[in-house]
Amino acid sequence: RANWLLGNLELAMNDFDKAIELNSEQVSAYIYRGIIHTSLGNLKDAIEDFQSALGIEADDYAALINLAIAYRNMKNFDAAISSLDQAINLYPNELEAYYHRGILSQFRGEYIEALDDYMKAFALDEEDAALHTVLFSVHMKLENNDNAQTHEKAARELFEKAKEDYYNRACLESLSGNIDEGLTLFKIAMEKVQESKMWAKEDPDLENLRADTRFWEIIGEEMP
Repeated sequence: RANWLLGNLELAMNDFDKAIELNSEQVSAYIYRGIIHTSLGNLKDAIEDFQSALGIEADDYAALINLAIAYRNMKNFDAAISSLDQAINLYPNELEAYYHRGILSQFRGEYIEALDDYMKAFALDEEDAALHTVLFSVHMKLENNDNAQTHEKAARELFEKAKEDYYNRACLESLSGNIDEGLTLFKIAMEKVQESKMWAKEDPDLENLRADTRFWEIIGEEMP
């Protein structure tokens, strides 16, 4: 399954290469090719593609968000936050930038700052299961147990409508201590390339799964 999907990503890459050859000003082709590069771990190439897109259309929201994700995966957090800040300044009513900036704050242990961004995103969409998951996570860190339980319950209910979001469901099970279920979901998520392995090794919400040797077998690496 994983090898089949990788092959399809590479085929899609070829299609976007051709699209860019035909029209070097096609912003969407650079963005989609950059997303594929990010999925494959080719982060320098991904950043180059997103920057090319922004060179054509400086306020493209998708390019700014995906540039931040590529920088995040490269652990260049300052550059990632700079891109997200720009996206928020340009599009204050879009939730993705708040969500991703919150994740970076959470990774740094800045839980109050993370909560602030998550709540800004929450004000824009209260029915986002992944957002409830990170709110569950950060409230647990802040020992706001009642709020944590409220968001865990909401996430589980909303994931009933978003069952194919295997990565964020794996995060939820990891946070809840359901290791076997979390690893089952995580394996599917990796096969479907729903998130890069590079970030999975850093994601604070997967901490409990990373303590299990099976996580590293899925990643294809030795347990540190």
